[in-house]
Amino acid sequence: MFDTWSVILGSAIVVISLLASKPEPDVHPAAFREQAVATRTRKPNESAIYRNKNRYHGTPLLDALGNKTTAYQLFWDAVKEFGDKPFLSQNDSVFSFSKIADRVEAFGKGLIDRVKLKPKSEVNRETFSYQFVGIFLGNCIEWIIADYACLTFGLVSVPLYESFDGDDLHYILNHTELTCIITSTKCLEKILDSCAKGNSIRQIILCDLDTIDEENRDKADLVGVKLVAFKELEDIGKSIQKTHYIPQPSDIFTICFTSGTTGEPKGAMISHRNLVSQAAGTLDLIPIKHRIQHSDKHISFMPISLMFERLNLHTMASQGCQIEVFDGTSSELIESLEKFKPSIFLSVPLVINKLHDRIQQKAKALSFFYKLLYELSYKRKKVMLENGRLRNNSIYDQLVFSKFQKVIGGNTRLIVSGGAPINPTVTEYLRIIFGANVLQGYGLTETCAGGFVTQFGDYDQSYGSHVGVPLSSVEYKLIDIPELGYLVTDSPNPRGQICIRGPGVVAGYYKNEGKTKQAITEDGWFLTGDVGEILENSTLKIIDRMYNVIKLSQGEFVALNSIAAKLKCPHFSQIYVHGESLQSYLIAVIVPDKQLLSEWAKETQLEGDYQTLLQSSKVKGMLMERMKEQAVLMKMRRIEIPKDIVVESEPFSVENNLLTPTLKNKPKAFSAKYGTEFKKMYLQ
Repeated sequence: MFDTWSVILGSAIVVISLLASKPEPDVHPAAFREQAVATRTRKPNESAIYRNKNRYHGTPLLDALGNKTTAYQLFWDAVKEFGDKPFLSQNDSVFSFSKIADRVEAFGKGLIDRVKLKPKSEVNRETFSYQFVGIFLGNCIEWIIADYACLTFGLVSVPLYESFDGDDLHYILNHTELTCIITSTKCLEKILDSCAKGNSIRQIILCDLDTIDEENRDKADLVGVKLVAFKELEDIGKSIQKTHYIPQPSDIFTICFTSGTTGEPKGAMISHRNLVSQAAGTLDLIPIKHRIQHSDKHISFMPISLMFERLNLHTMASQGCQIEVFDGTSSELIESLEKFKPSIFLSVPLVINKLHDRIQQKAKALSFFYKLLYELSYKRKKVMLENGRLRNNSIYDQLVFSKFQKVIGGNTRLIVSGGAPINPTVTEYLRIIFGANVLQGYGLTETCAGGFVTQFGDYDQSYGSHVGVPLSSVEYKLIDIPELGYLVTDSPNPRGQICIRGPGVVAGYYKNEGKTKQAITEDGWFLTGDVGEILENSTLKIIDRMYNVIKLSQGEFVALNSIAAKLKCPHFSQIYVHGESLQSYLIAVIVPDKQLLSEWAKETQLEGDYQTLLQSSKVKGMLMERMKEQAVLMKMRRIEIPKDIVVESEPFSVENNLLTPTLKNKPKAFSAKYGTEFKKMYLQ
């Protein structure tokens, strides 16, 4: 019916039409083939030095945000620009930039006058010894006001985690010789206990009382400490005249103590330059169409004492964003997200994983018809994502996913996870469901929380899971770790200890020259203690902490945290993987997902309450089976799969000392709590 040439011509027209009508990806894939630039030469036992493409070798690393070089400028310039715009909110109370600035002025002046502090000034700039102010609070607006007051009047804040135990708190109070600390009645007893043992505290400022009650005053008098209300200092300061201290970029902005999983806390000396360079480096990586604007909203739910949240807060504030200050439970967080409707959600893997599991459970509860529609829509959006297109306004969003997007307010366009590696299947799932950019970041207290982040538009996992590229404010390299078998000459990719240098890296630890010399080289490289791998596309993959990499008795190296991240699945609310160098296999502690366990028990006609179910060998067998299925899915080595597990009902938390304030596992605490069970499991 048709001649050969007609068929060929018709086919060509169809192919050309299809190609022409195929939507372009958000970013051309070629942009992600080589994501960082490397030096052409390298030293023995070291990799090349890698930088962001925005800062080629030979050019200065980014250390300013426009003409701003200090945290003081970030805040006060934002006050001038955004004045009456909403800035901080909590419990339905909303304060503008101008209102917060007024409170900062008043509190700072009252603090200096009443507590008799001698802050840094133009007169004593060269001979000055820094005056510290402790902040021992949960998230609240007063925390932020105190922080801004310190940087406005030449004082240095020393944030302390509410979850610090008595020993860590006492060590830090003595190490810094703090004379005054801002806290709440919730934490007062811990401080007074330390005062009874002996420290330098003379004034305690309570932020949750308008006036000091007699009972608390008497307790403080017993240890020679005076109490004063936060509000009282604000009232005093309103009538005091005092000029601001204009800091230099090299001035110390804060002493931030590492939450640490091992050893005593170390006080990283964060300068104004450190903070501003990492804020600038973060913003520099955001494409114009995704840039942070004053219309954006951020919910601050991670401890502000955490440098990651502190960097987020100062960066968002500099752009005029509204920040909801949250201090509640995880269930209350979901309610706050739905109500506040943040456009930017900055979090950690533990919370991201819980969000992922919550969405999956909602999907499983759908009726038969809607579940079919959900699965079809998910497949179509996954194809879109694989073709480089991220959307939240497709027909699939309108029909199905908009309901799930409302779990975090329905307005979120950017999700960033930091603090630990996250399973790439989780990031893919959230991109599809929310239609939001989901990025993975990596940084440490010593790098002012900045370091690396994945790029907008990079949805391809063909190169493997990674944390992206260095910020424009840092450069990095790997060095050999021969004792652990990681070398920069490894095939197919270089592996070794991650070393970071740049204006975002601290000068050292406060009054700890020994630890400073161990961690920071003479030419400014910070030795992170993390093991990394440089992938084919020049992105960085985190393998694990050096102390979490162990050699089993048969000589095989295993990375415990990395294994735990890979084994995380919906049936596991939490998992901790344990190994010992004298043993040939791994074991684990698992906290099951309560809802999924109950559903499984009902399906299998296994009776009993939650605690009874956890004692069942059938439940343990099911969890072991799920773990093996996940290991196959993640293509893990047999040696990486735990041979036995402890089934635990109590979640790992900061309160039971199993997690650090940054929500990382504490190996020593797990060994102490489960030591007996671990020994039994290794004797089998």
